[in-house]
This record gives sequence, structure tokens and C-alpha cells, in this order.
Amino acid sequence: MGFGLAPRLRGNTVIIGGRRADRLADLRAEHPAIDTVVIDTTSPASIAAAADKVLGRHPDLNGLVAMAGIMQPESLRV
Repeated sequence: MGFGLAPRLRGNTVIIGGRRADRLADLRAEHPAIDTVVIDTTSPASIAAAADKVLGRHPDLNGLVAMAGIMQPESLRV
């Protein structure tokens, strides 16, 4: 979930995943209601571990916004 979007989802359970534990800790310090989990989406083991952590802490979770963020336009023409 993008760092810009998450704080705007007040009233909902928000969990942010990312590779950089330091940035996640900074976000939690600013927004204590947001949970975080370290995840490397290039690693199947990291994905499984993150899913286990999130579902263990939030068993009633019923929604997911995956890979939210800003995408820069690019040309696919060669």
C-alpha cells in the first residue's frame, strides 16, 4: 500500500508491507494505528511469511490493495 494512501484510510484496518523496515518503523511512529510487515515480493518465502504474520495479527481481514503506488508512464513500443 502506498505511503500516501494509507493514512487516508482512517477507520479501516490498514497494514503496509515493504522491504525497508526503517521506513515502515517511521510510518508506524507517525501513524500508530497502521500495522506494518516486512515483505520482499521477489521472495516466495518472504511472501508466505508476511501473509502468515498479517493473518495471525488480523484474522478478520477481508480486503487487499496490492501494489498501490505511482506508476510512471512508459512506452512499450520498440
